[in-house]
Amino acid sequence: MSAFDQAWDIVKISDPVDSRSFMEEHGHLPGMDKLSHTVGWEGHDDMDRLQEIILEQMLHPSNQFNLTTAKTPTLYRADRQSAEDADAEDFRHGRFFSPQLLTAEQYSGYQNPNNPSSVFEYEMPVPFDHDSVLRVPVSQTGLAIASYPFKEDDSEVARLADANDMSLEDAVRAINSWRDTYLGNVARTSQGHRLKNEAIRNAGYNYIIYPEVASQVFRPPTAGSAFGAIDWGAAFEGSKMPMGSEAIDEWWEPTRNVIMQEMGIPNRGDNAMGKHYGFPQWAAYHIGDEDSAPEYRRRLGIPELTNKYRRVDYPNFSNTARIAQLALSGGME
Repeated sequence: MSAFDQAWDIVKISDPVDSRSFMEEHGHLPGMDKLSHTVGWEGHDDMDRLQEIILEQMLHPSNQFNLTTAKTPTLYRADRQSAEDADAEDFRHGRFFSPQLLTAEQYSGYQNPNNPSSVFEYEMPVPFDHDSVLRVPVSQTGLAIASYPFKEDDSEVARLADANDMSLEDAVRAINSWRDTYLGNVARTSQGHRLKNEAIRNAGYNYIIYPEVASQVFRPPTAGSAFGAIDWGAAFEGSKMPMGSEAIDEWWEPTRNVIMQEMGIPNRGDNAMGKHYGFPQWAAYHIGDEDSAPEYRRRLGIPELTNKYRRVDYPNFSNTARIAQLALSGGME
């Protein structure tokens, strides 16, 4: 390993920013200390905790809009058993990962809300733009990122056809088998897994990368819900208030800009994050042999999940508009 590679391994993911230090620096921004109200409700007695959740998800360097460009990306996975005790041949262990901590934590609670799984950290041996990584086609509407099937004229389909000596029509069916897996038809054995992905593996692919659309829609991260409320909802609801949508939108602008900067959000959407689609979440599906698998690094433990995943709804939008309205009218410190 070269000196550069060794140095890169050390700095490939930064430590999360401490939320208290961040608030000391940015707390003067309009709305930064009011974010918890956007996903809370009247009489909620844990606004401080909601603010901590938003800042924790917002400031963790893995929770980014786009896929990381690191040479050896850090991956996360929720699992009931320790990676150190798992059978390397067991398909049910160690196949599905995410470059975002918030997605792994989301699955920790999804598997059993009353008994969350531990979250583990891994290191992927190649970058996401590597020749062995199949990245499915995606489309973006506003801030929503969703996948769609490969087509016959895609270069990846031609690669599968050449590697397997099959027609383009058969190659399209073979390469789109990942969608069947994503929809829940997962092989139960290692042999079944190999057979299902044989054509894709024969073409030299060890990973498939796709967006987790269901995660975005049904249990979006609280940070995404908060951003959706101030990005789209505040101005929309503000149009019904005396101050008007423009003034309310401008009041939230400094806080919105900080969230966009910290989470790598490239532009404002035309719909609310977390309402129609959520903050983009990514999956890394390992289909290769053990020698290409992500390397286990450490156990992060069982996350505290209370209020970490809250879907945006219209009361949240009303909250954001009301906060700005009160501040602009002098009714809020």
